[in-house]
Amino acid sequence: MKFMLLCLLLMLSGSCFAQVSITSPAPPNGTEGQPYSHQFVATGGTAPYTWAVVGTLPPGLSLGATTGLLAGTPTQSSSIAYGFTIWATATAGGSIGASYSVRIDAGSGSGDESSNGKCAAGKDAGSPMPLLLLGALAVFTFVRLARHRHLGRV
Repeated sequence: MKFMLLCLLLMLSGSCFAQVSITSPAPPNGTEGQPYSHQFVATGGTAPYTWAVVGTLPPGLSLGATTGLLAGTPTQSSSIAYGFTIWATATAGGSIGASYSVRIDAGSGSGDESSNGKCAAGKDAGSPMPLLLLGALAVFTFVRLARHRHLGRV
């Protein structure tokens, strides 16, 4: 009976469980405007785990409190990495924090024009055909005028 009571007390204090640890690799850097996802993983203690963040995540990203998923679409690039600490807490077995940093690089469409052939206002840039025809007409006119001058006609 004493043994069962001692085991029950140890279980409630978390001493009978392996210490919680975050086993996932460090999160990668992201790109502004591109979907981002990184799964944090914890082991030890008794699942399920709750997740929390202390510090500043990049704008547009959030941490799932029950999933440990860092996800979203970064809305702002920065040459300086955002530093934060991720905390995992087991139902029994304690909690652990690990510090990380993530930098968000500028997206490829951050200039005045995007690569899809549309202007910054979203209007179609148009076909290059009219310019091509205009150029051909200019060359034809130049050659014709040059021939007439060479033959003495104006």
